[in-house]
Formats: sequence, C-alpha cells, structure tokens
Amino acid sequence: MNKNSTIATNILQMQSEALKNTYQEIKTDWITQRIDNFNPNDKREFEQRYMSNLEFYNNSGLAFLKIGGEKEISKSRIGNTMNPFQIWAKKYGAACFYLEHRFFGASQPFEDHSMESYKYLTVNQALADIKNFIVQMNEMFFLDIEKPRWILFGGSYGGALAAWFREMNEELTIAAIVSSAVVQAEVDYYDYTKNLEYVLKEENAPCAETIRLSIKALIEKTYTVDGRAELGKVFNMCEPFTEPPIAKDIQFFLANILYTFGGYIQYAGGCRLPDVSYFCDLITDGSETDYIGVIWNAWKIYDQIFQSEECFDPSYERHLEDLSDITFMDNEFASYRSWLWLCCTELGFFITTDNGKSIFGSSVSLDYHADKCMDVFDVQYDTERARTGVRNTLRTFGGYDNYKGTNTVFVSGSYDPWKSACCLNCTDITRNVYSVIIEGGSHCVDACPVDFINLPALNDYRTFIDEKLEMFIAENL
Repeated sequence: MNKNSTIATNILQMQSEALKNTYQEIKTDWITQRIDNFNPNDKREFEQRYMSNLEFYNNSGLAFLKIGGEKEISKSRIGNTMNPFQIWAKKYGAACFYLEHRFFGASQPFEDHSMESYKYLTVNQALADIKNFIVQMNEMFFLDIEKPRWILFGGSYGGALAAWFREMNEELTIAAIVSSAVVQAEVDYYDYTKNLEYVLKEENAPCAETIRLSIKALIEKTYTVDGRAELGKVFNMCEPFTEPPIAKDIQFFLANILYTFGGYIQYAGGCRLPDVSYFCDLITDGSETDYIGVIWNAWKIYDQIFQSEECFDPSYERHLEDLSDITFMDNEFASYRSWLWLCCTELGFFITTDNGKSIFGSSVSLDYHADKCMDVFDVQYDTERARTGVRNTLRTFGGYDNYKGTNTVFVSGSYDPWKSACCLNCTDITRNVYSVIIEGGSHCVDACPVDFINLPALNDYRTFIDEKLEMFIAENL
C-alpha cells in the first residue's frame, strides 16, 4: 500500500470509529421556530433540529451551546468526551446543546431551496433563531433557575455567529468561546491563497517552489489541445474538455485544483490530517520535477480522504445544474447552495488568486465567483450586490476592527488560511475580550479532540481558555 492510500485509510478508519459510537446520551429533538422572525404578521413556522447532552449537568443552571454553521450537525461534536467542549462541560457541570442552522441539514423551513425561500436565509434570521432557542430552552430545562447562564461556542462561520450573538444579546449569555471565527466579511478573499503560500513556505520552502512550478506547468497545459487531452487522462475526467475549450470549464477545473490544496492545508496538523511537511512528502514522492504528477498526487489524496466521486466532471454547466437544483435531493449540494447564497448576499469569502504574484498563479479570479452567483441565482447577484451585503454585515457587527462584545475569547491558528478574517488583535481586557493565536495551528484546531494532536502550543492555550471560562462562570454565579 502506498503512502497516499495509507493516510486515506487511517482517516477513513478514524471516521468509521466515530460512526460506530452511537452516543446514546445524545438526544435529538426539534424546536418550533418562526420562518420570519421579524414580521409578527407572518405566522408560518418550521421545525429546527437540535441535539442535547445532559450527561454532566449538575443542576447549576449552566449551559453550553454550540452554534451550527454551514453544515448539518452531528452527535460526535457534543458527544465525544475528548472534545474540549465536553471536557469543560464535565468540569463545570454544564448542560450541552447543539443548534442546527436554518436551511442546513434537516432544519429546512421549506420544501425547496428557491430564491423565494432563500429570502429567509440571512445572518439576522439565524441570530434570531438562536435567541428564540435560548428562551425556549430556559422554559423547558431551567424553569427552577432564576437566571440560566449560557456560554456560546462555535467554529468558522458558526464561531462568527456566536461572537455576533454575544455582541448583540449580552443579556441572554455570559460568554462566548469561538474558534477561527470569520467575523471580517470580505468579498475578494485572496488572503486565503496568500496564507496558504505562507504556510507552505514556512513548513517546506522547496515544496512551495515545486507547487509553484507545478501550477505553472498545469496552467500551460490548458493552453493547447494536446495539453488539455493529457489533463483529461491524468485527472480521470469523466469526459475530456470540449474542443475548442469553454473558458468556464477551464476556470472550474483550476478552481478545484486550488481547493484541493486549500482543503488539505486548511486542516493540516489538526484533527483531520497530518501536517504540511508530511503532505509535501506525499505529493512530491521523490519526483519533484514531475510537475503534473505533483498536482495529481495532491488530487488523489484529497479524493481519498474526502471520498470524492470516482471521476471528475469538468463541465461548469453541469456543475451549475447541480447547484441550481432547488429540490435539495443531494444534501451536499443543498448545503453548498445555501452557503453560496450567504456568500453572494452577505458574507463574500470568495477565494481567489487576486493577490498578485502567487505560487498558485492567477488561476481563480473574483469574476469567476461573481459569475457563479449570477448563473446560479440571478443577474442581480453581481459583485456590487455582494459588496453591498458585506458592507452591511460589517456595519452591523463591526468586523475585527470594531467588535463591541464582552467576555469573548477568539481563538485562531497562525497556519489557518482563514485567519485574516478572524479577530487576531481584538484583545481588550477592560471588556474581557481576548485574542489567542496558536502558533502552527490550523482551522479550528483548538476544538479538536485532545487525543488527536501533538501541538505544544495548543495545551498552553487550552489552559488559558479554561482559565477564562472559569472566570466568566465565577463572575456570573
């Protein structure tokens, strides 16, 4: 078995073990929410899924709430006793809850994902759902508690929601601990590829140079008939590029190449994958001058770990057909369509190579994402519409320059490509707001099970977070 297969097998075994655990202590239930939280005349309702774990609750009135983001919720997130979330729940006697975001997973307000339905998929509607959830849980679980104490947790977009809720609804919560919380909405998020390059150069500069030459060689292959035919064979395409080529097919392919590297590096050294140096060893495999082979090795690793389809369909048009399916028969595409809507209307976060000279070349532009928003939704959802939405988001919540919450710990990793959207410099001890940067840490690394990672800096920072948790709880007895 080669090294690529070994890493994939280890990851899949780990996932299989997680699936075997039934987490019998976790209860899945539903809460009735309003479809429109801001129109009292609209009486329509839907059922929102949540999970609860009362294994460690000691009638203290303390509750930990994990905020779901752009994917369905799972029992392991509040059931794995090696998660810091669960370790702290046990230490402080907290009841644990996990709330799924509307339009993701099983929490579907409508029977379709049409644009008419998506009018109710907004950040503010999601925050109102959280508020209603806490109020209802107080009535269901904490009737005998004068003032229940809620602490919010979340990662990435879910972390941003937790921080924003803390900022806007301090009367209902006492603190928030957020991991890689992307609070700085940005339309053209070229910092993602800039940060990927930084990580590669820090960990393995020769590898970064090999990737640069490999991407350059790959892009040059797209310029010729023979080159495109070769790429079709090497990357196991379901069918070759059409001739003459369709520009968006080439852009779609190059975007997937970029996401292949990002998908690994984003979690490298965290709770999913080995570190970047190991990744570099795998993709070069002693053949640093086989440039197309380097990209193919990275592609294979990604496919094996994330269990992608057997062949790659290079058709942008068929990709659009999948994303334009409003019936959400396929949950993965349904989640992606919903996340795309949030990006096109309020958050941006379009990953590009618009940062100038880059080891990834100029392979993915903002226009590619703007076209996708217009192609999937409507021509009105252009770049300017996204910029307007992002400006409104920053005006409402302040971004990383003007966060107004209190009792909040922002945890980020220095190797996280999303770090430029996080609160890296938000420390204000007068408001008990702290920014923690884990050296060498990847995306949401602090939330990983404690038995997954050997990162020296992580244990120290987890101790720091625990100390702040203890302080927040003690100050609100």
